[in-house]
Amino acid sequence: MSSTESSDIFKPQSEEILDKIKFALLLFLSLIPFSNLLIFNVIH
Repeated sequence: MSSTESSDIFKPQSEEILDKIKFALLLFLSLIPFSNLLIFNVIH
């Protein structure tokens, strides 16, 4: 019983972590062009 409990606890946790990683990647990718524009505007 303890093994099934641990797997039940672990599964949603790993999914939550994956969602956070996906969100962080999307945020990072969306911020790259914005930061590039800022740097470009500062230089010129």
